[in-house]
Parts: sequence; structure tokens; C-alpha cells
Amino acid sequence: MDADHRRLAGGMEDLEAVAGSFGAGTVPTSEILTELARLQEVLLPHLAREEQEMMPVLAQVLTHGEWHELSHRAFVKGKSLQNLAMEGHWVLDNATPEDRARMLTVLPAVPRFLLLRFLGGPYARKFEALWGGSGSNEEISNEVESDVR
Repeated sequence: MDADHRRLAGGMEDLEAVAGSFGAGTVPTSEILTELARLQEVLLPHLAREEQEMMPVLAQVLTHGEWHELSHRAFVKGKSLQNLAMEGHWVLDNATPEDRARMLTVLPAVPRFLLLRFLGGPYARKFEALWGGSGSNEEISNEVESDVR
């Protein structure tokens, strides 16, 4: 895992460098796509390995309360309501119907209502501005699913 993390760090640094050049208009789109593909070659197998090998170990050694506290610290604490809503909608947007239902059951009723009824508009507008009409969301989700299997 440590070797994976070092390779991932290097891949992210490479991608950031190319993205900066791309943003400045000095490299073509193909270069950023190449760097993304290189990062994906390391990232997707690593995430699958973490899920298949590390998560069962954590499930044996952490209590439910400890797991909840770690998750809260990693994914919630310090984030604004706006950021949480964006991330929440992004996760729900890419979840299977079963996973979506399971995720929504962990939210208390009032935050769930607010998330689903009032905080989706900014996410929908941002999604449309970034990906509208491109089919990218479905393509990316399908690629990730097939690559991890």
C-alpha cells in the first residue's frame, strides 16, 4: 500500500503539472488525458485492493462508533454545508439505486429533506455547466465500474 501511495502521489503531481500547462494553453487536451489514464492505471487497482483487503481488517478491529468517528472526521468535519451538499449529490448521482437508498437511510430526516429538496439545484447547475450534453457522467461511471472489476 505504501508503494501504491508513493506512485499515486507522483501521478497526482504529474497530473497537476500538466493541468497547469493545459490551463495556460501550452499543452493539448491529449496530454491531460494521457496523464489521467496513467493515474487511473494505479488508482483504480489500488482502491479495489483497499476495499477488498483493508476494509475487512478495519471491520474486525474498529467498533461501529470508532468507524463513525473516523468517517465523520474524514468526510464531514470542517466542510461547509454547501460543500457537503455538492459531494452528497455527486455520490448519490453515481450510486446504484440500492446504494442510494442505503446512504439516504443514514441521514436524519431534516438534513435528508433539505439535501434532496433544496440543495440539489446548485449541484444540478454545476453538473450541467461542466458535463451537460457530453455523456461524460455515464461514460466515466461505466469505465470505473468495468476497470475495477
